[in-house]
Amino acid sequence: MSNFFKQIPPKNKKIIIISIIAALLVIGIVITLFFIYSKNNENIDNTPNTPEAVAQKFVDSYCSFDAQKMITCYPEFIWADDYMEEILLLSLQDFLNYAKPYSPACQSIEIITPDEEELAQINKDLEAYTNIVEGFDLNCISEITTAYVSFTKTETNGHSYTDSETLVLINYNGKWCVFF
Repeated sequence: MSNFFKQIPPKNKKIIIISIIAALLVIGIVITLFFIYSKNNENIDNTPNTPEAVAQKFVDSYCSFDAQKMITCYPEFIWADDYMEEILLLSLQDFLNYAKPYSPACQSIEIITPDEEELAQINKDLEAYTNIVEGFDLNCISEITTAYVSFTKTETNGHSYTDSETLVLINYNGKWCVFF
């Protein structure tokens, strides 16, 4: 390799060295962008940043009665604030205590785009929420969808029945989360 450089005129050596440095910089930038994109495409616990994955995590947390894990499915500004997190955690724990006797098991989750009427109601609810929660900004929502969740609930006497819930999912600041 040293003979290679000896045969190249000094002017061309500078061009080759500058080209190598530029190529290394480009590779470094590509690697950095890859890690930034990967980080933004996953939630705090490495759940993929998709409505399906967030709905599945929420439902799994519900079925295992894990309020702490359910909280991480909500927008970060809610659980990052100690007061809001405490209120939400108490609310979820009450909800889970109500559900415990029924031993819920998820049958299916289907992501459904809301129709115009549903979307209008969701937007109305979201708008009302801006008056309740400090830090909530409608402009941070880029997408809204719903998840239809079907459960089998088994009572302590062994009687089973099917129940369903619809979750509203929003893409808030680039992260999919459960809203209500």
